[in-house]
Amino acid sequence: GSAEVVDEIISDPRVGFKAWYNERGLWGQGVYFARDAVYSVECPGCCDECFDAKGNRMVLLCLVQTGLPTVGEEHLTRDMPKVHEEMRPKITYDTFVDCPSNPEMFVTPVGVSLAYPAYVIHFSQDAHPAYAIHFS
Repeated sequence: GSAEVVDEIISDPRVGFKAWYNERGLWGQGVYFARDAVYSVECPGCCDECFDAKGNRMVLLCLVQTGLPTVGEEHLTRDMPKVHEEMRPKITYDTFVDCPSNPEMFVTPVGVSLAYPAYVIHFSQDAHPAYAIHFS
């Protein structure tokens, strides 16, 4: 994304929040969300264009409805696997995660609105993200 996209999401709620999805990823197809903001800031190419007027990097802090998670795998598609094939009604998992006991990465299926932008975080370039959070 870019700074203009972040500004549109915040200033015009009619534009909406459309997260980009990954067709191939380590934990399957979907929209990836990191538990820790530092991942998004330090990830090469993740948000190279998201800078505010002061040169601070901008990241959206989202509320993500994770529901019932299961461990993702690279070959999984956006069709979520069923919790148990024999169950009636058929109940499917809601998200993929990297580790069920302590997830750091969440993958939501494409076309399902499970994420809601809550804050824009501005990271100053000279400070570590864990210590340089300013809410907008």
